[in-house]
Amino acid sequence: MSSAMLRIVIALLFFTLVLQNSNGADWCVARPDAPEAELQKGMDYACQFGQTCSHIRPGESCYLPNTVKDHASYAYNSYYQTHKFGPGGGKACYFNGTGMYVYSDPKPNGIEPEKLSVYSSLGRTMSATMIKMVLALLFVTLVRSDGKEWCIANSTCPDPVLQHGLNWACANGADCDKTLLGQPCFLPNSLKDHASYAYNSYYKKFKTQGATCNFA
Repeated sequence: MSSAMLRIVIALLFFTLVLQNSNGADWCVARPDAPEAELQKGMDYACQFGQTCSHIRPGESCYLPNTVKDHASYAYNSYYQTHKFGPGGGKACYFNGTGMYVYSDPKPNGIEPEKLSVYSSLGRTMSATMIKMVLALLFVTLVRSDGKEWCIANSTCPDPVLQHGLNWACANGADCDKTLLGQPCFLPNSLKDHASYAYNSYYKKFKTQGATCNFA
């Protein structure tokens, strides 16, 4: 199958999966296996920089169930919904590894978040996972040679998507100073080359912590 035909097939798969999860809703909740001390740290941060945590105070509408996990889930989601489209949106549900995405309302009819986790809400979760994989195939490339690997920008990716990924990588730990004017990696001065440098810098720095080569 030609490269062009493969991309058409991938694109069709992508739009099919989008239709399967057309509401696009997602939530960020506390991992059920996370230590309470770490959840408390994440909750303190989320309440400081999120929308509001006033609803989980005693006597308020979301105070019950009165557990660290439930309160952390509320705070995490408050923060996530505020920041997910911002420059650091890719880490808006991280909280030092104690946050996780769910794709069904975490508490319809009193159902707890872990029962609708990324493992149990299989249909929508698989759709969301496949979408991320498709985006990775369309917009980035993981190059391997002689046991080594590099994460670079896909040359067919639209410039706005490359720029978004570049901005995110530089804001979240990639060493982008070397691509500035007068620095050793400024040339070639193209968006694709600068994005490739930033993507690879981020990937190499954080891959042992679970980072992927997906900047879509």
